[in-house]
Amino acid sequence: MRIVGVLLLAGVVCLGTTVAEESVSSLLSKGRQAFKRGNYSDAARYDRLAADVAEHSGDADQFAEALGDLAGALLAQGRYAESKRLSVKALGILRSSQIKRYVPVVLNNLSRSRRTVALAADNPGPSAQSQVRTFSGKL
Repeated sequence: MRIVGVLLLAGVVCLGTTVAEESVSSLLSKGRQAFKRGNYSDAARYDRLAADVAEHSGDADQFAEALGDLAGALLAQGRYAESKRLSVKALGILRSSQIKRYVPVVLNNLSRSRRTVALAADNPGPSAQSQVRTFSGKL
């Protein structure tokens, strides 16, 4: 329970709002808005808070959705290994879920993180971030 208090306090400090007052879907919505604006660090913060709230509430479907969104925000920041790890975790949760609507999003994040890592390993020339932009344009 102490960790929950720390996370709630972190939410107040980082985002200027109390997480306890926010639903998971509200936090996910804010994360998606930040992502659309290209503010990936804020998107990741909102998505991480949404994942924490969903996990502590016991809502596995929303937890997987939040992890998937967080993986996408991390992928956009070039944090491929962490994005891959969270995508795999989200897929594990979704595998036993009755709700499958979010599976394609998580699979897309996982595929992009794997291809980007492989591309960067094969071609150490340009930065990985520029490769993501180039590769994303070809999808």
